[in-house]
Amino acid sequence: MRKSNISFRLTIKSHRFNGFLLTSYLKGTQILSSSNMDTNERAPSRGLTRSVTWLAQLEPSELVKNFISNEYYFDHYYNLAKRAADLIKEKLAAEKGKPDGERLHANIRFRAKEPDSLREKLIMRDQTEHYDSSEAIKKDIHDFAGVRMILYMPSEPQRGKADAMIRDIFGQDIKKRLHEGLRPAELQDESQGQKKYKPKHLGYEAVHYRAPMKEEYSVRDGYHFIPGDKVEIQVVSALSHAWAEAGHDVKYKSYAYGPPTFQEERVLDALNGLVQSGDLLLEQFHDMVLKRTFTRFAHVHDFGIYLDNLDLLVSSEETRKFEEGPLDVLLEFLRLQDKDYPLAVRNAVKELGFSDEPKLDDVVATFQPPFKPDDSMTATLCLIYRMLPQLTDDKKTESAPGRRCRVMMNALTLLQDFAGQGEAANRFLREKVEMTDEVKQSLNFVLTSTRRQAALSADYEDDQQKIKSDLHAAWNWFQDQAHDRTSICGLVFRLAVMGVIKDKTLKASLDQLDIGPLSRTSTGWESDTDHK
Repeated sequence: MRKSNISFRLTIKSHRFNGFLLTSYLKGTQILSSSNMDTNERAPSRGLTRSVTWLAQLEPSELVKNFISNEYYFDHYYNLAKRAADLIKEKLAAEKGKPDGERLHANIRFRAKEPDSLREKLIMRDQTEHYDSSEAIKKDIHDFAGVRMILYMPSEPQRGKADAMIRDIFGQDIKKRLHEGLRPAELQDESQGQKKYKPKHLGYEAVHYRAPMKEEYSVRDGYHFIPGDKVEIQVVSALSHAWAEAGHDVKYKSYAYGPPTFQEERVLDALNGLVQSGDLLLEQFHDMVLKRTFTRFAHVHDFGIYLDNLDLLVSSEETRKFEEGPLDVLLEFLRLQDKDYPLAVRNAVKELGFSDEPKLDDVVATFQPPFKPDDSMTATLCLIYRMLPQLTDDKKTESAPGRRCRVMMNALTLLQDFAGQGEAANRFLREKVEMTDEVKQSLNFVLTSTRRQAALSADYEDDQQKIKSDLHAAWNWFQDQAHDRTSICGLVFRLAVMGVIKDKTLKASLDQLDIGPLSRTSTGWESDTDHK
């Protein structure tokens, strides 16, 4: 077959490109025959393959030609895009310590405009913008350097976190633009004719940010700041990203590759419908997961049901290790630690070794002097111990005498609960804990004295001051114990200061505390009948 070139008039009518209509008449355009057409022309700057289009045969204006040759530095914009992407990645990495529900989950891509692609775009834009300077080109084109933030879960909270992160890096006054795909009028455009496919879905949807680069981010990873540097950051869902990548050239570069066929349009439109449905399902899935893992326990009953169904507590015996204890104390502790949601509880239970090999004995063995908790309280005590932060502040707690007495009563009530009964707590304090006679006498006052009742129920400072000296030794002893990680007395005191036991009526508090006197030689001791 004889090789030959074919010349003919090519007329292009009403091509859509980024919202404007291009009508041009190209006369005498040379179309290369199959003998010398290279459909895999290399882009020399990056070694990427790209198809030859009829735009490659057009001669750009001298201004455009000069801009591409002398003012567009691909390596600079590549390093600019990479630097912007790295800044976002660093922020994402810093969030790894946060719970999953509070983190932004995204994948970051970046690119610089390929010179050949830019050349084609400028030829097209020049038809309507009529560039008169290089500055006009820079003002018109915003994506020399581009970053795409791909959201795995395209929910509104995730989009809000992306917005906050971008503004934190590039500035609060950054420009934001919605790319909402086709407008309703375009979907119903009857002028397309009966043979034209009418899309039923909106197409590519994203949020674009035009971010000015800050000079302070310069001189790293090959990037050197130039005044006016900016990056277009696109925030898009993962499914929309995949759809856009698959159909970009066909859908948005029809000026270069020819209009898509009716069947191609229909397939792309159907896929876009699936993408939009998929985004809704992902958002709903994300909301469901967040609700299951981060919804706060509203009531101790809800907390008990959660423990009963927790996958790590696979046997009824393991579940009873928690359920038999006072869950109201544990739940209040979790609330005060901002850990009263399922995922935090599950992680803490898992750290205790459930469901493989619980490490309860290892935790109990850390207490000095040795303390044997009641079986029903062991799991609760170990969980609290593991989750209680280390006390580093040497400043001692100060409060009014009446409040000090109430806190110490609550601490001793907790010790009684963990020991299982008042008699066991009494024996532990008398036989295991070393304390001076002064401390013991002061504790006896807290445990048994009828004189504390008047101060606890009084609103007058004078009545409270009367018991201040009686509380002094016990109060200082408890505060010293609080700084000892191995002390069970220090642990219950810290819990009481935190407020894990809600204040009850005075009578209820007195009735609940059943440890009794540590020594019958104390002048502060009265009979059970007197103090109750």
